[in-house]
Amino acid sequence: MCGINGIINFRKPIENGERIIKSMNKSLHHRGPDDKGTFVSKNKKVVFGHTRLSIVDVKRGHQPIIEKHNESEYSITFNGEVYNHNELRKELQKKKYKFKTHSDTEVILKAYIEWGDKCVHKFVGAFAFAIYDGKKDLVFIARDRTGIKPYYYSLLDDGTFLFSSEPKGILGYPGFKKEPDNETITDYFLGMLTFAAGNAGLDKSFFKGISSMNPGTYAILNKKGLNIKEYPSAWFKKAKTS
Repeated sequence: MCGINGIINFRKPIENGERIIKSMNKSLHHRGPDDKGTFVSKNKKVVFGHTRLSIVDVKRGHQPIIEKHNESEYSITFNGEVYNHNELRKELQKKKYKFKTHSDTEVILKAYIEWGDKCVHKFVGAFAFAIYDGKKDLVFIARDRTGIKPYYYSLLDDGTFLFSSEPKGILGYPGFKKEPDNETITDYFLGMLTFAAGNAGLDKSFFKGISSMNPGTYAILNKKGLNIKEYPSAWFKKAKTS
């Protein structure tokens, strides 16, 4: 279990982005007590944070990972595990990619560089991540098919996009109005009484202005806005074609 945080605004540079993301990281310390890291893009429009529980490649798995490829800047903050990362690593090595770590995080990032948004179709596992693509000036976001790893987000009026593993990460953003979503809370507890709690407010949270990214979806965030799409999992595609 790790924690991911992010602040993105393609309209303007983010003021005090590193200070704010460090504060958001502190709110998720319980998710990742072993290490903390931050990333600020060169244009200061994308800021990532990470709190790490070290499991895969304990020594060299620091996040966010920052990569330069063909003179472009890339970065990833990732929570979870991609179970088939060793197979994907071998596939990417055949395409002349070189790896500095043994982590699945680096595999995800290089898979995105090679295959773009189609990379998510190759992943088998439990994951929530965000990738900054400096070449295309966008952020690519994805959540695993069954929604094992949490992913919350909020889009503010000034164009700022926030994401976190828990609502408390977003609630810590300066000026964010902390207001309960009573309708979602009511739906959830009514669902518990009818044994349907798992379907109550699937894309919502208990706070107004904070949504939950649906399982099995990915999103592209750029100057044009946020575009969310569904995707089939790797095992589903294989079963369908076999």
